[in-house]
Amino acid sequence: ELPVHLAHRAKELDKLPHNLSSTPSIQKVKNWYAQSFEELINFPPVTLPPDIIAALDQPDAKVPESTSNLSVDEHHYSASSGANRNGGGRGCASQSRSGARRYYVWTTNTEWPPEVHDYNKRFTRTLDAIKHQHDPTVMTVAQGVLEWKQGARTQCIGLDVQAWLDRFYMLRISIHFLISQHIALNTLSAHPEYIGIICARSVRTRPAPLLSVCRDPPRRRK
Repeated sequence: ELPVHLAHRAKELDKLPHNLSSTPSIQKVKNWYAQSFEELINFPPVTLPPDIIAALDQPDAKVPESTSNLSVDEHHYSASSGANRNGGGRGCASQSRSGARRYYVWTTNTEWPPEVHDYNKRFTRTLDAIKHQHDPTVMTVAQGVLEWKQGARTQCIGLDVQAWLDRFYMLRISIHFLISQHIALNTLSAHPEYIGIICARSVRTRPAPLLSVCRDPPRRRK
């Protein structure tokens, strides 16, 4: 999910209205997103032993029932209903038609080898570095808008630019949320009221607002 967000933001930053993309600060932010995308998709994969691969390739009967992915419409996966949909488990036609998707497989009595723990630690460190790299994004985008206003010799921005800024900053929250959640799950001590940075009570009572924060709009998924 995170590379999708990063790729969309980099693409948007390259096609802004009124030549805003040409300002040095906007180009800098675009390069941050592109670099982070490259770091994630090129992150060295872990080599799993055969017994771990077998544990992750369990039949669907051993996997809890999934729910629909609220960030996509119901026909999103219909083009390739026979493909693997479970992020390691086996897919099925009903899941493809409903847009359901898992990013985990239910495992029991699995002892993860040291290389898996090492991979997770390295990946968490990479995410933490990406998070810190993007800390000045808000200020840098604001600087880019100022550079554009100076070049255009205007004190105002159009409604289209303002709408893009509002949307960009909102979607930046989703990226920050996804990264922070992974880091918290792997670095913070367990807490009875929290799952990472998520309050368990909020998830049980009002899950929809939480899901809407970390999703990319369906119209952007192609």
